[in-house]
Amino acid sequence: MASDLDSNASSEMDSRAYLAVSVARPPRHADQTGVLIRRLWQRTRETFARQCRDFGVTPEQFNLMLLVRDTPGILQAGLAERAALDQATTGQIIARLTGRGLLARTRNPRDTRSWQVTLTPDGQELIEELLPLSLQASEDFLSPLSAEERDALFSLSHKILEGSAPAR
Repeated sequence: MASDLDSNASSEMDSRAYLAVSVARPPRHADQTGVLIRRLWQRTRETFARQCRDFGVTPEQFNLMLLVRDTPGILQAGLAERAALDQATTGQIIARLTGRGLLARTRNPRDTRSWQVTLTPDGQELIEELLPLSLQASEDFLSPLSAEERDALFSLSHKILEGSAPAR
């Protein structure tokens, strides 16, 4: 009887230990490159998304606005490419932001089939309000890393992006 109790107690402890390890260490498939990168992306996005919500934009919309700010008059097609978004999604985001008066879209004088995108004064004001929050969210996300580790992370990430071709 005592051995049954010892066996049950041992089995219970083994189960708790397994659960503790399972919770502390994600399943092995989580170590796959794509899964790991997606989890990192989700973690960075969720913090900043909460802050963006207060301003009525998404992180993707904010990113597009930053790209437009940095390249005034960029063509919509070029903006989609730089943002790593498809044309349809980019068009939808631009439509929402122009509807709110944050971006302006005008015909390209060299080719009237294409659109140029610029930031409006209201868009610039929103960027000025949100940019410090974006930088703080990045800082918070990277806080477990030393300066050297951050440099290595960025360097290796750029190396991978430059050395791998996107799927077509």
